[in-house]
Amino acid sequence: MAETKKLLDKVKKLFSLAGNNPSSEESKAAMMKAQQLLKDGGMSLSDVDLGEGKREVLEQEIDLGTVGIPPWKGSLMKTIALNFRCDTYILQASGTRWKRIILVGVPQDVQVVQFIFEKALAAAETGFKSFVANYQEKSLGSVRHVRRLKNDYCFSFIMGLSVQFVQNIAIHDLHPVIVQPLEVQERMGGLKLKKGKAPRVRGTKSSEAKVAGFRAGERFNMNPEQLPEKS
Repeated sequence: MAETKKLLDKVKKLFSLAGNNPSSEESKAAMMKAQQLLKDGGMSLSDVDLGEGKREVLEQEIDLGTVGIPPWKGSLMKTIALNFRCDTYILQASGTRWKRIILVGVPQDVQVVQFIFEKALAAAETGFKSFVANYQEKSLGSVRHVRRLKNDYCFSFIMGLSVQFVQNIAIHDLHPVIVQPLEVQERMGGLKLKKGKAPRVRGTKSSEAKVAGFRAGERFNMNPEQLPEKS
Protein backbone atom coordinates (compact mmCIF):
# COMPACT_ATOMS: atom_id res chain seq x y z
CA MET A 1 0.00 0.00 0.00
CA ALA A 2 2.83 2.36 0.92
CA GLU A 3 4.60 1.59 -2.34
CA THR A 4 1.44 2.32 -4.33
CA LYS A 5 1.01 5.69 -2.59
CA LYS A 6 4.65 6.50 -3.26
CA LEU A 7 4.24 5.66 -6.94
CA LEU A 8 1.04 7.74 -7.28
CA ASP A 9 2.71 10.70 -5.56
CA LYS A 10 5.55 10.47 -8.07
CA VAL A 11 3.07 10.36 -10.96
CA LYS A 12 1.25 13.42 -9.59
CA LYS A 13 4.52 15.36 -9.43
CA LEU A 14 5.29 14.44 -13.03
CA PHE A 15 1.84 15.56 -14.19
CA SER A 16 2.33 18.80 -12.27
CA LEU A 17 5.70 19.29 -13.95
CA ALA A 18 4.15 18.61 -17.35
CA GLY A 19 1.36 21.11 -16.82
CA ASN A 20 3.47 23.90 -15.32
CA ASN A 21 6.58 23.87 -17.43
CA PRO A 22 7.54 26.57 -19.95
CA SER A 23 9.57 24.00 -21.86
CA SER A 24 7.37 21.92 -24.18
CA GLU A 25 10.10 19.30 -24.49
CA GLU A 26 10.38 18.85 -20.72
CA SER A 27 6.59 18.79 -20.44
CA LYS A 28 6.36 15.98 -22.99
CA ALA A 29 9.15 14.02 -21.27
CA ALA A 30 7.40 14.32 -17.88
CA MET A 31 4.08 13.19 -19.40
CA MET A 32 5.66 10.15 -21.03
CA LYS A 33 7.48 9.23 -17.80
CA ALA A 34 4.22 9.42 -15.83
CA GLN A 35 2.49 7.14 -18.36
CA GLN A 36 5.34 4.65 -18.16
CA LEU A 37 5.23 4.57 -14.34
CA LEU A 38 1.47 3.90 -14.41
CA LYS A 39 1.98 1.09 -16.91
CA ASP A 40 4.78 -0.47 -14.84
CA GLY A 41 2.59 -0.28 -11.74
CA GLY A 42 -0.40 -1.86 -13.47
CA MET A 43 -2.52 1.25 -12.97
CA SER A 44 -4.35 3.79 -15.11
CA LEU A 45 -5.14 7.48 -14.84
CA SER A 46 -8.38 6.64 -13.05
CA ASP A 47 -6.19 5.65 -10.07
CA VAL A 48 -4.62 9.10 -9.93
CA ASP A 49 -6.23 11.92 -7.98
CA LEU A 50 -4.73 15.03 -9.55
CA GLY A 51 -6.49 17.43 -7.21
CA GLU A 52 -9.76 18.37 -5.58
CA GLY A 53 -12.81 18.04 -7.78
CA LYS A 54 -12.68 17.85 -11.55
CA ARG A 55 -9.58 18.57 -13.58
CA GLU A 56 -9.38 21.80 -15.51
CA VAL A 57 -10.19 21.49 -19.21
CA LEU A 58 -8.80 24.01 -21.68
CA GLU A 59 -10.22 25.06 -25.04
CA GLN A 60 -7.06 26.29 -26.74
CA GLU A 61 -7.36 28.17 -30.01
CA ILE A 62 -4.91 27.08 -32.71
CA ASP A 63 -4.61 29.96 -35.15
CA LEU A 64 -2.94 28.88 -38.38
CA GLY A 65 -2.96 32.44 -39.68
CA THR A 66 -5.17 31.64 -42.65
CA VAL A 67 -8.82 32.35 -43.45
CA GLY A 68 -9.58 28.68 -44.02
CA ILE A 69 -8.03 25.55 -42.58
CA PRO A 70 -6.27 23.33 -45.12
CA PRO A 71 -8.01 19.95 -44.63
CA TRP A 72 -4.74 18.09 -44.10
CA LYS A 73 -3.74 20.44 -41.27
CA GLY A 74 -7.05 19.92 -39.50
CA SER A 75 -6.68 16.16 -39.93
CA LEU A 76 -3.11 16.27 -38.59
CA MET A 77 -4.18 18.10 -35.45
CA LYS A 78 -7.16 15.76 -34.93
CA THR A 79 -4.95 12.67 -35.29
CA ILE A 80 -2.37 13.90 -32.77
CA ALA A 81 -5.01 15.17 -30.33
CA LEU A 82 -6.89 11.86 -30.19
CA ASN A 83 -3.64 9.97 -29.59
CA PHE A 84 -2.77 12.18 -26.62
CA ARG A 85 -6.10 12.22 -24.77
CA CYS A 86 -7.45 15.43 -26.33
CA ASP A 87 -10.00 16.30 -29.02
CA THR A 88 -10.65 19.14 -31.47
CA TYR A 89 -13.45 21.01 -33.16
CA ILE A 90 -13.65 23.74 -35.78
CA LEU A 91 -14.93 27.17 -34.82
CA GLN A 92 -16.20 29.55 -37.50
CA ALA A 93 -17.13 33.12 -36.62
CA SER A 94 -20.68 33.98 -37.63
CA GLY A 95 -20.89 35.78 -40.94
CA THR A 96 -17.23 35.22 -41.81
CA ARG A 97 -15.08 32.61 -43.54
CA TRP A 98 -12.45 32.70 -40.77
CA LYS A 99 -12.05 29.28 -39.17
CA ARG A 100 -9.99 28.18 -36.21
CA ILE A 101 -9.09 24.82 -34.70
CA ILE A 102 -10.00 24.54 -31.02
CA LEU A 103 -7.98 21.99 -29.04
CA VAL A 104 -9.74 20.55 -25.99
CA GLY A 105 -7.91 18.79 -23.16
CA VAL A 106 -6.41 19.05 -19.70
CA PRO A 107 -3.48 21.51 -19.54
CA GLN A 108 -0.59 19.05 -19.59
CA ASP A 109 -2.07 17.13 -22.53
CA VAL A 110 -2.78 20.31 -24.50
CA GLN A 111 0.83 21.39 -24.09
CA VAL A 112 2.12 18.04 -25.35
CA VAL A 113 -0.25 18.04 -28.35
CA GLN A 114 0.74 21.58 -29.33
CA PHE A 115 4.42 20.65 -29.16
CA ILE A 116 4.01 17.55 -31.33
CA PHE A 117 1.68 19.33 -33.80
CA GLU A 118 4.20 22.12 -34.39
CA LYS A 119 6.97 19.58 -35.00
CA ALA A 120 4.82 17.40 -37.27
CA LEU A 121 3.52 20.39 -39.23
CA ALA A 122 7.06 21.61 -39.86
CA ALA A 123 8.19 18.09 -40.83
CA ALA A 124 5.34 17.69 -43.35
CA GLU A 125 5.95 21.12 -44.90
CA THR A 126 9.72 20.59 -45.12
CA GLY A 127 9.30 17.05 -46.40
CA PHE A 128 6.97 18.14 -49.17
CA LYS A 129 9.34 20.90 -50.30
CA SER A 130 12.14 18.35 -50.47
CA PHE A 131 9.90 15.94 -52.39
CA VAL A 132 8.95 18.60 -54.94
CA ALA A 133 12.60 19.57 -55.43
CA ASN A 134 13.42 15.97 -56.31
CA TYR A 135 10.26 15.10 -58.23
CA GLN A 136 12.23 13.30 -60.90
CA GLU A 137 12.54 16.58 -62.80
CA LYS A 138 8.92 16.32 -63.91
CA SER A 139 6.93 19.38 -64.81
CA LEU A 140 4.76 20.32 -61.84
CA GLY A 141 2.32 22.24 -64.00
CA SER A 142 -0.12 24.68 -62.42
CA VAL A 143 -0.32 25.92 -58.84
CA ARG A 144 -3.49 23.84 -58.53
CA HIS A 145 -1.56 20.71 -59.48
CA VAL A 146 1.08 21.43 -56.82
CA ARG A 147 -1.65 21.93 -54.22
CA ARG A 148 -3.20 18.57 -55.11
CA LEU A 149 0.20 16.92 -55.02
CA LYS A 150 0.65 18.34 -51.52
CA ASN A 151 -2.66 16.82 -50.47
CA ASP A 152 -1.40 13.40 -51.61
CA TYR A 153 1.86 13.82 -49.70
CA CYS A 154 0.45 15.32 -46.48
CA PHE A 155 -2.55 13.03 -46.03
CA SER A 156 -0.20 10.07 -46.55
CA PHE A 157 2.15 11.62 -43.96
CA ILE A 158 -0.76 11.54 -41.49
CA MET A 159 -1.43 7.88 -42.33
CA GLY A 160 2.21 7.03 -41.66
CA LEU A 161 2.12 8.98 -38.39
CA SER A 162 -1.02 7.10 -37.33
CA VAL A 163 0.71 3.78 -37.96
CA GLN A 164 3.62 4.93 -35.81
CA PHE A 165 1.25 5.89 -32.96
CA VAL A 166 -0.48 2.50 -33.08
CA GLN A 167 2.85 0.68 -33.05
CA ASN A 168 4.16 2.72 -30.11
CA ILE A 169 1.02 2.07 -28.07
CA ALA A 170 1.28 -1.68 -28.75
CA ILE A 171 5.03 -1.91 -28.11
CA HIS A 172 4.89 0.02 -24.83
CA ASP A 173 1.47 -1.35 -23.82
CA LEU A 174 0.08 2.14 -23.20
CA HIS A 175 -3.60 1.31 -23.80
CA PRO A 176 -4.59 1.77 -20.11
CA VAL A 177 -2.94 5.18 -19.77
CA ILE A 178 -4.04 6.96 -22.96
CA VAL A 179 -7.75 6.93 -22.19
CA GLN A 180 -9.28 10.36 -22.72
CA PRO A 181 -10.17 11.99 -19.37
CA LEU A 182 -13.87 11.97 -18.50
CA GLU A 183 -13.79 15.76 -18.11
CA VAL A 184 -12.72 16.13 -21.75
CA GLN A 185 -15.43 13.76 -22.92
CA GLU A 186 -18.04 15.71 -20.94
CA ARG A 187 -16.82 19.04 -22.33
CA MET A 188 -17.00 17.80 -25.92
CA GLY A 189 -20.45 16.31 -25.33
CA GLY A 190 -21.69 19.53 -23.76
CA LEU A 191 -20.68 21.62 -26.77
CA LYS A 192 -23.46 20.05 -28.87
CA LEU A 193 -21.41 20.42 -32.00
CA LYS A 194 -23.04 20.23 -35.40
CA LYS A 195 -21.53 17.85 -37.90
CA GLY A 196 -20.07 19.97 -40.65
CA LYS A 197 -19.78 19.14 -44.30
CA ALA A 198 -16.57 17.28 -45.05
CA PRO A 199 -14.25 19.38 -47.23
CA ARG A 200 -13.66 18.17 -50.75
CA VAL A 201 -10.05 17.12 -51.09
CA ARG A 202 -8.51 16.56 -54.49
CA GLY A 203 -5.23 14.85 -55.19
CA THR A 204 -3.21 13.80 -58.23
CA LYS A 205 -3.21 10.05 -57.52
CA SER A 206 0.59 10.28 -57.45
CA SER A 207 1.92 7.07 -55.94
CA GLU A 208 5.32 8.74 -55.55
CA ALA A 209 3.90 11.53 -53.37
CA LYS A 210 1.84 9.10 -51.32
CA VAL A 211 4.74 6.72 -50.66
CA ALA A 212 7.10 9.55 -49.78
CA GLY A 213 4.57 11.15 -47.44
CA PHE A 214 3.71 7.86 -45.71
CA ARG A 215 7.37 7.04 -45.09
CA ALA A 216 8.03 10.52 -43.72
CA GLY A 217 5.12 10.22 -41.28
CA GLU A 218 6.07 6.72 -40.23
CA ARG A 219 9.60 7.77 -39.26
CA PHE A 220 8.67 11.18 -37.82
CA ASN A 221 10.39 11.67 -34.48
CA MET A 222 8.39 13.45 -31.80
CA ASN A 223 11.65 14.64 -30.26
CA PRO A 224 13.36 17.80 -31.55
CA GLU A 225 15.89 15.88 -33.64
CA GLN A 226 14.65 13.96 -36.65
CA LEU A 227 15.48 10.28 -36.97
CA PRO A 228 18.09 9.46 -39.63
CA GLU A 229 16.75 8.47 -43.00
CA LYS A 230 16.01 4.79 -43.50
CA SER A 231 18.14 3.12 -46.13
